[in-house]
Amino acid sequence: MHGHGETHVSLFKQMVQYGMEPNDVTFTSVLQFFNHDGSVDEGLFLFKLMLKDHETIPNDDHYTCIVDLLGCADWLDEAYDLIKTMVFMPNHVVLGVLLGTCWWVSRNMYCSGNYKFKIFLGVLRISLDRSRVV
Repeated sequence: MHGHGETHVSLFKQMVQYGMEPNDVTFTSVLQFFNHDGSVDEGLFLFKLMLKDHETIPNDDHYTCIVDLLGCADWLDEAYDLIKTMVFMPNHVVLGVLLGTCWWVSRNMYCSGNYKFKIFLGVLRISLDRSRVV
């Protein structure tokens, strides 16, 4: 991207307009732009579009982008809820991003230690719940 994010978004829109099917790498690239730009609504719209219109199964890169985007916007509850809905066990990167964004938010505004601990326990619970054999 390196300063050319708007170009990525424009090319993505042209691709779709001309009937080309974006792949998971294309979605990751555009989600990364929205993440770095802080465009929460656009990132969520693209994520939902990816699921609904393009029937793309999100991978850990997609979830990492969206969790980071939500977390940095102080939508920590939404990021946590998204992780709970993942169809596969979240990896250390996705879980680390959630904890990292809580730290990021606390640098810029009030985020109590209790809230950080709650997120940490929630992440741990998700990991433990998903590791059990039913």
